[in-house]
Parts: sequence; C-alpha cells; structure tokens
Amino acid sequence: MSGHACRIKLFVSLALVVAVTFAACWAPYLRSLDDAAQVLKRLFPLNRGLFEDKVANIWCALSLVVKLKNLYSPSALASLSGLLTLAACTPSALDLLLRPTAERFRHCLINCSLIFFLCAYQVHEKTILFPTLAFYLLLHNHSASVLWFSTIAMFSMFPLLLKDGLLIPYIALGILNAVLFYKAYLEKSAWSFQPTAMFAVSVAGCILLNICQLALPPPSRYPDLLAVLNAVYSCGHFVLFAAYVHYLQFNLPAERYTKVKTK
Repeated sequence: MSGHACRIKLFVSLALVVAVTFAACWAPYLRSLDDAAQVLKRLFPLNRGLFEDKVANIWCALSLVVKLKNLYSPSALASLSGLLTLAACTPSALDLLLRPTAERFRHCLINCSLIFFLCAYQVHEKTILFPTLAFYLLLHNHSASVLWFSTIAMFSMFPLLLKDGLLIPYIALGILNAVLFYKAYLEKSAWSFQPTAMFAVSVAGCILLNICQLALPPPSRYPDLLAVLNAVYSCGHFVLFAAYVHYLQFNLPAERYTKVKTK
C-alpha cells in the first residue's frame, strides 16, 4: 500500500472513531429534545455571563474597570469574546500554517490554548490546565519557564482549591515545583534567558497573597478582594507568558527539516 493510501486509511479510521465516540456520548440525550437542549446549554452557557467566579482571565481583570455585563447583552459579549479569541490566535496559527515544523506546532498549541483561557467566554478556573499541559511539551528546552508557568497556574486556582479543602495538596505541589525549579536553575541550559530575580519576585507575590487569604479575614465591604487580586495577579503573568511564547515561536527557524552535514 502506498504512503498516500496509508494516510487516507488512517484519516478515515480516525474519523470513524471520532464519529462513533461522539454518537455514543450523545445517544442517551437524543431521546428527548429537552434533554439535548439542556446539554447544549451546559456546553454553551450564554446565559451565565462573560465569566464566573474569579477566573484569572482578561474579562475578570477588566471588570474592575469596566462592567461589560451592564453595557452589552450576553450574546454580544459572546460574539466579542469569540472574535477576540479568533483574532488573537490567528498570528500563531498563521505562522504555523506558513512555516510548519514540529517545534512550531508545540508553541502554537501553547499560544492558542492560553489565548482561549484568557479571552474565551465563560471559562472555568481549571481550564488553565490545558495550556499548562501544552507547556510541558517544551520541558526539554525550557524547563525553568515551564515550571514557572505551572507554579502560576497552580496559584491561580488557589481560591478554588481552598474552597474544596485541597490546601495540603496545593502546598505539597508548590514545594515539589520549587525543588524542580532549583534543579533547573542549576542546569543553565534549561533557561532560554535568566529571569531568576523576576521569578523570585513573582513567587514572593504568590506566597504573600496566599498568606493573606489564609490569615486575614476578608473586608466586609469587599469580601472577594483577595480572590480578585489573585485573579488579576495571575492574569498579568499569563498575558506576559503568552507574549513570551509568541516571541519564541516567531523566532524559530523556518526549515522543516534539519539538514545533516556530511563530510
């Protein structure tokens, strides 16, 4: 069988698996239109607002300055967030389309998933785990940056984890990240740049906010103040990480394959 025929066979096989899995997942809800409608409402919660709780994305951060929900309808905000997400993903995706390489694909995964978290409609706090997972694809060459990002991602979920009684696992994972980061610090090749001071200040801010949330009673006038500060602090980091990974992607070599030198 030729290579072209093998690729077609693989594509058809994958398409069939996806179609059958999709049908199996939806089958229990297709007996009633009301059940199917309820599932769609959960998948696309347009009536629940632009964001929920204190998620660390731009909409939550922007709400401190502009109350968009008081200015626009849910459908208009859904369109706005969708267009912004698409526009922000376009440069990275277009670069991958024009200069396709495996390394560029990894960077594009991070960029698109992180932009989705920052800009999409009704994103949950745990959605940050998707770009975190994608970030680990760069662990070999950028281990320090990966560990830094995972530390901030974990910190961004602190109010949610605290609410669910997961403080001890949070502390344990924080210590593990610190140990791994120190190991990466010893291996200078793990750094694409030397942001040790920035990392120290960044983590110090996380620890300070964590201590405040644990030790200080929330102000009666602003009961969510510390959770909002957590979200804004994390969002600022995520925006900077998105800019950084875009910079890395656009500075990757354009060659599809590395030529092996022969004597």
